[in-house]
Amino acid sequence: MVEEATDEDILGFQSYTIQNINSNLNKGSDIQQYKMTHVRIDRLNNRQMHLDVMCFPTLFLTGRFGEYHPRPVNLNLAEYIKSRILSEESRYRLCHSYLYYYLRIKQIKELKGGIFKLLNTVKGPSMTTAHFVDQVETNGELLEKRLCTMMNTVRGSNQYWYLRRSEVKRMIAEFGSPNFFLTFSCVEYTPDDKREYLHKVDTVPPLYNTCKLCTEDPVSVSRQFSLKFNKMFNKVLIKGQVLGQVREFYYKKEYQARGLLTITVKSK
Repeated sequence: MVEEATDEDILGFQSYTIQNINSNLNKGSDIQQYKMTHVRIDRLNNRQMHLDVMCFPTLFLTGRFGEYHPRPVNLNLAEYIKSRILSEESRYRLCHSYLYYYLRIKQIKELKGGIFKLLNTVKGPSMTTAHFVDQVETNGELLEKRLCTMMNTVRGSNQYWYLRRSEVKRMIAEFGSPNFFLTFSCVEYTPDDKREYLHKVDTVPPLYNTCKLCTEDPVSVSRQFSLKFNKMFNKVLIKGQVLGQVREFYYKKEYQARGLLTITVKSK
């Protein structure tokens, strides 16, 4: 007899995995099963093509259309990631491992660009091993300068925020102190518009509360929050001139430790 699954059944099946009927099931606690599972295989090469297709078979069911799939129009890495996580198909942005995978790829690419910028000189100053160790122990100016050049494009690093602080200081020095300073955060889990938006873009059981919806789909939360901020900023502050004429402004988006989007605005 076949019966239709209810929302409670769907929630219960999320903790199950598929096993081969001919395989021997390991018995014991979770930590014991983890110790018994020892994969004997060569490590993956980060430079290997089609790595995303092989690591995420549930997202690429046919084994095609990954990052390196031939297309009539070539897409760079940023365009490809954007087309995946902002597509109508929600399985890509709902897979947190897939998001972190491309976050790591993006950070490695930014670090490579910083290293290329650091070494792209006709003749750089020579440095022995002893001199380098001395620079590390004494926090030397030359080493700090090189690290700043190499890491200033990696979001979240101290060198990245050092440049952002420098931009704000230059703005204050040229135009004076800002008369409007405000910080927006998408930590608000109670608004009904966010819940309606997440139910619209994702197929989820109605029993999910707003907090669980935001946790499972952080991409849609950030996108909806950014759209609200852009509309408010352009129509209210820039065109509406509620606080008077805005001559200069500066705002920055920051993702905090828990992945929450925060926007800081300064205007003059």
